[in-house]
Amino acid sequence: SIPPFVASFLTLLLGLFVYLKNRKENQNITYLFLCISIFMWLFCASILFPSPKNEKMINLWARMVFVGVTFIPITFYHFTVSLLKISNQKNIIRGAYLVGLFFVISLFTTNLYINGAYEYFWGYYPKGGIVLSLDVLSFLLFYGYSLWLLYKKMKEKEISLQEKIKMRYALVAFFVAA
Repeated sequence: SIPPFVASFLTLLLGLFVYLKNRKENQNITYLFLCISIFMWLFCASILFPSPKNEKMINLWARMVFVGVTFIPITFYHFTVSLLKISNQKNIIRGAYLVGLFFVISLFTTNLYINGAYEYFWGYYPKGGIVLSLDVLSFLLFYGYSLWLLYKKMKEKEISLQEKIKMRYALVAFFVAA
């Protein structure tokens, strides 16, 4: 599929561009992590969807898609905390990455995350199991909490108009992306 393939590389290039602007800035680093997660999802999906009818390859690429998907909300949360300069979230960030690691390990060691694939006219899509349901819940919690943090910061009276506008753009962009 050409659209997700092109979008994957544009996302990766955007992440690299932001990172190279200031390699030491934590929000630039975490934004690159977010872009790598999105790249992984889109790139692997672009290979999965038009895959030939080879069960092993379909299974591999379906699992690789969800490596990226698993880390999108976690890296978005990490980026949001960095952007907002919230310092008391380090343990939650570590815990989030550990949860993501659990999901990825179960993704490759059991059939409780993905168990085969559906075939549609446009290509293949993974059949989800119980662990995928937990990952979706994790996605909603981390992504939703990140949006709430951005909204809360935007409503603070102590921040400058420029910061409010920055928060509003970030909130709208990531809300639409969800």
